[in-house]
Amino acid sequence: GIMKGESPLRFIPLDTGAVARSRGRVHDWVNSWWNDLSGKPYLGSDLRLLEPSDWFELYDIKAPRLWSPPPAAMETVVELFNEDRLAHPEMSYVFVVPRLMTHLFRRALGKDADLMFEAASGSWFWPLSMHEPLIVAIVLP
Repeated sequence: GIMKGESPLRFIPLDTGAVARSRGRVHDWVNSWWNDLSGKPYLGSDLRLLEPSDWFELYDIKAPRLWSPPPAAMETVVELFNEDRLAHPEMSYVFVVPRLMTHLFRRALGKDADLMFEAASGSWFWPLSMHEPLIVAIVLP
Protein backbone atom coordinates (compact mmCIF):
# COMPACT_ATOMS: atom_id res chain seq x y z
CA GLY A 1 0.00 0.00 0.00
CA ILE A 2 0.97 3.55 0.72
CA MET A 3 3.64 2.49 3.22
CA LYS A 4 5.43 0.70 0.37
CA GLY A 5 5.56 3.94 -1.61
CA GLU A 6 2.54 3.39 -3.86
CA SER A 7 0.54 6.42 -4.91
CA PRO A 8 -2.45 7.05 -2.63
CA LEU A 9 -4.53 7.94 -5.69
CA ARG A 10 -4.34 4.28 -6.72
CA PHE A 11 -6.66 3.50 -3.80
CA ILE A 12 -9.21 6.23 -4.56
CA PRO A 13 -10.99 5.40 -7.84
CA LEU A 14 -11.92 8.87 -9.06
CA ASP A 15 -11.77 7.74 -12.69
CA THR A 16 -14.23 4.82 -12.51
CA GLY A 17 -18.03 4.98 -12.45
CA ALA A 18 -20.29 2.93 -10.20
CA VAL A 19 -21.39 0.44 -12.88
CA ALA A 20 -17.80 -0.29 -13.90
CA ARG A 21 -16.58 -0.55 -10.28
CA SER A 22 -19.36 -2.98 -9.39
CA ARG A 23 -18.87 -5.01 -12.58
CA GLY A 24 -22.45 -4.33 -13.68
CA ARG A 25 -24.20 -5.14 -10.40
CA VAL A 26 -25.34 -1.52 -9.91
CA HIS A 27 -26.86 -1.59 -13.39
CA ASP A 28 -28.72 -4.81 -12.53
CA TRP A 29 -29.97 -3.26 -9.29
CA VAL A 30 -31.27 -0.12 -11.00
CA ASN A 31 -33.03 -2.22 -13.63
CA SER A 32 -34.64 -4.30 -10.86
CA TRP A 33 -36.63 -1.30 -9.60
CA TRP A 34 -37.00 0.52 -12.91
CA ASN A 35 -39.41 -2.18 -14.06
CA ASP A 36 -42.90 -2.61 -12.62
CA LEU A 37 -44.24 -5.85 -11.17
CA SER A 38 -45.14 -7.20 -14.61
CA GLY A 39 -41.59 -6.59 -15.85
CA LYS A 40 -42.46 -3.64 -18.07
CA PRO A 41 -40.06 -0.68 -17.83
CA TYR A 42 -41.18 2.57 -16.27
CA LEU A 43 -42.52 4.97 -18.92
CA GLY A 44 -42.42 2.14 -21.47
CA SER A 45 -38.70 2.31 -22.17
CA ASP A 46 -35.59 0.71 -20.68
CA LEU A 47 -32.90 2.91 -19.22
CA ARG A 48 -29.98 3.53 -21.53
CA LEU A 49 -26.61 3.31 -19.79
CA LEU A 50 -24.65 6.28 -21.10
CA GLU A 51 -21.03 5.77 -22.01
CA PRO A 52 -18.64 8.74 -22.22
CA SER A 53 -18.95 8.65 -26.01
CA ASP A 54 -22.72 9.28 -25.61
CA TRP A 55 -22.37 12.33 -23.37
CA PHE A 56 -21.87 14.80 -26.19
CA GLU A 57 -24.46 13.24 -28.52
CA LEU A 58 -27.49 13.07 -26.24
CA TYR A 59 -29.80 14.46 -28.91
CA ASP A 60 -29.56 11.09 -30.73
CA ILE A 61 -30.70 9.07 -27.71
CA LYS A 62 -34.46 8.71 -27.35
CA ALA A 63 -34.58 6.69 -24.14
CA PRO A 64 -34.44 7.46 -20.40
CA ARG A 65 -30.84 7.86 -19.36
CA LEU A 66 -28.77 6.08 -16.73
CA TRP A 67 -25.71 8.16 -15.87
CA SER A 68 -22.84 6.35 -14.12
CA PRO A 69 -19.89 8.65 -14.64
CA PRO A 70 -16.64 8.69 -12.70
CA PRO A 71 -16.74 11.16 -9.79
CA ALA A 72 -13.97 13.24 -11.41
CA ALA A 73 -16.20 13.88 -14.45
CA MET A 74 -19.33 14.91 -12.55
CA GLU A 75 -18.87 18.66 -12.95
CA THR A 76 -18.98 18.29 -16.75
CA VAL A 77 -21.74 15.68 -16.58
CA VAL A 78 -24.02 18.00 -14.57
CA GLU A 79 -23.54 20.73 -17.19
CA LEU A 80 -24.39 18.28 -20.00
CA PHE A 81 -27.38 16.99 -18.03
CA ASN A 82 -28.72 20.53 -17.54
CA GLU A 83 -28.50 21.23 -21.27
CA ASP A 84 -30.15 17.90 -22.10
CA ARG A 85 -32.92 18.43 -19.57
CA LEU A 86 -33.81 21.75 -21.18
CA ALA A 87 -33.92 20.11 -24.62
CA HIS A 88 -35.82 16.99 -23.43
CA PRO A 89 -38.04 17.84 -20.44
CA GLU A 90 -40.06 14.66 -21.06
CA MET A 91 -37.05 12.43 -20.30
CA SER A 92 -36.25 10.59 -17.07
CA TYR A 93 -32.73 10.40 -15.66
CA VAL A 94 -31.10 8.17 -13.06
CA PHE A 95 -27.65 8.96 -11.66
CA VAL A 96 -25.54 6.46 -9.71
CA VAL A 97 -22.26 7.94 -8.47
CA PRO A 98 -19.84 6.95 -5.70
CA ARG A 99 -19.79 9.55 -2.91
CA LEU A 100 -16.44 11.04 -3.88
CA MET A 101 -15.71 14.63 -4.95
CA THR A 102 -19.28 15.62 -4.07
CA HIS A 103 -18.30 19.28 -3.93
CA LEU A 104 -18.37 19.21 -7.74
CA PHE A 105 -21.95 18.08 -8.17
CA ARG A 106 -24.09 17.34 -5.12
CA ARG A 107 -25.75 20.73 -4.72
CA ALA A 108 -26.49 21.25 -8.43
CA LEU A 109 -27.78 17.72 -8.93
CA GLY A 110 -29.80 17.84 -5.72
CA LYS A 111 -31.69 20.90 -6.96
CA ASP A 112 -32.88 19.04 -10.06
CA ALA A 113 -33.46 15.62 -8.55
CA ASP A 114 -36.97 14.56 -7.56
CA LEU A 115 -35.43 11.91 -5.32
CA MET A 116 -31.88 11.67 -4.01
CA PHE A 117 -30.57 9.13 -1.53
CA GLU A 118 -27.47 7.17 -0.55
CA ALA A 119 -27.12 3.41 -0.69
CA ALA A 120 -24.66 2.30 1.96
CA SER A 121 -21.91 -0.13 1.05
CA GLY A 122 -22.52 -3.70 2.14
CA SER A 123 -25.28 -4.79 -0.23
CA TRP A 124 -25.15 -7.29 -3.08
CA PHE A 125 -24.76 -4.54 -5.69
CA TRP A 126 -22.37 -2.25 -3.73
CA PRO A 127 -20.20 -4.40 -1.42
CA LEU A 128 -18.25 -3.25 1.65
CA SER A 129 -15.06 -3.19 -0.39
CA MET A 130 -16.36 -0.02 -2.08
CA HIS A 131 -16.10 1.79 1.29
CA GLU A 132 -18.04 4.96 0.41
CA PRO A 133 -21.82 5.03 -0.16
CA LEU A 134 -23.43 5.26 -3.57
CA ILE A 135 -25.38 8.42 -4.39
CA VAL A 136 -28.56 7.77 -6.38
CA ALA A 137 -30.49 10.66 -7.91
CA ILE A 138 -33.68 10.29 -9.91
CA VAL A 139 -35.06 13.06 -12.13
CA LEU A 140 -38.58 12.46 -13.41
CA PRO A 141 -40.24 14.26 -16.32
